[in-house]
Amino acid sequence: MMSQAPIRCSVVVESKLSAINKVCRWILAKLRANRFSQDDIFAVHLALQEAFINAVKHGNKMDPTKEVRIDYSVDLEKVEIFMTDEGEGFDPQAVPDPRLSENLYKPEGRGLLLMRAYMDVVEFNERGNCVHMVRYKERNNRTKDVGKQNRQSKNQRTEFFSAIFCFLTSILLFGRQVFLLGIWAYLLFLSGCIYSNEPMPEIVYDPALSRQAPIVQRKTIPPVSSRNYVSDDIPSSWLPPSHLEKRWTAIVIHHSGTSNGNAAIFDRWHRENRHWEGVGYDFVIGNGTDSGDGEVEVTFRWRNQMTGAHCKTPNNWANEHAIGICLVGDFNRATPTASQMRSLVKLVRFLQNRYNIPKNRIYGHNTTPGAHKTDCPGRNFPMAKLKSMLEF
Repeated sequence: MMSQAPIRCSVVVESKLSAINKVCRWILAKLRANRFSQDDIFAVHLALQEAFINAVKHGNKMDPTKEVRIDYSVDLEKVEIFMTDEGEGFDPQAVPDPRLSENLYKPEGRGLLLMRAYMDVVEFNERGNCVHMVRYKERNNRTKDVGKQNRQSKNQRTEFFSAIFCFLTSILLFGRQVFLLGIWAYLLFLSGCIYSNEPMPEIVYDPALSRQAPIVQRKTIPPVSSRNYVSDDIPSSWLPPSHLEKRWTAIVIHHSGTSNGNAAIFDRWHRENRHWEGVGYDFVIGNGTDSGDGEVEVTFRWRNQMTGAHCKTPNNWANEHAIGICLVGDFNRATPTASQMRSLVKLVRFLQNRYNIPKNRIYGHNTTPGAHKTDCPGRNFPMAKLKSMLEF
């Protein structure tokens, strides 16, 4: 039954990334009680998490003695949130726009971009330590803000005709080479990444290809020289180039859905059958068939800090901001090997510590907010056990 009176509440939580979980549950429960759509709930959940990460990391600088205050109200029309940290504040106008070509590899601004994309109002106080966010109920947006939709439609038509103009002008004036460069720059300007529209992979590769691949006996990872490690037994290949490194905010775990495979097999399948740039994941963890049991293969996407092609979501946020890890195996029929789980825990811990990714931002493909319905990473994948082995 819908709540009639507006719901207002204030809560103060510690500067700990996991502290937002309970607050999210409270607010999302109020949205469901007032019959907000799933799109509304997803948008508010994502914006809450991004705002809280900013408050804890950039505002309070992970200082456990500082706190974050969250004031929220929910009624039949909208949800309104104020989030205040105890930091010095910042100038939101000074945050680089991550969609611009010169900012593509800078880690700043992506969380703020997501907040603005999913909320109808995002504004800051003069000091810059309090964000005010509003999301109107989806139904009301359709009747209340038709002009916004018309403007979006008009913008789409304008972008289309701009592309045609760019096409004709480039051919007439500059020839083929500059024309191709202009088209590339135009696509980059519109999307921020030319890979953002790659569809979500339903399977890694066809069973027929699996039958063609040789099945070999399980093997162990050969010893690796210490020069391949930088510290704490972390392979240097896990460290992306500093000048390319992005600010990753989540991790999505997959299974291949096949009994065997490796990064090269998946790469060939994705190129030849999906017509992608290559394998959609950042990391592939072998099961001892076509690569070592527990061997972590680093793909070209991670080395180049490129947008993934592993989990299609609204605004493509999971491919752009989440790290894709695939374990070889069909976990509807089997379970990951002990070596795979050890390697997965080690890899996820490394990524958590490097990018301050909390447990509640580590998803299976099937639990990723906004993802299409899927059983990946399989009903036998031990997600609860994995999270119990992580640090925060």
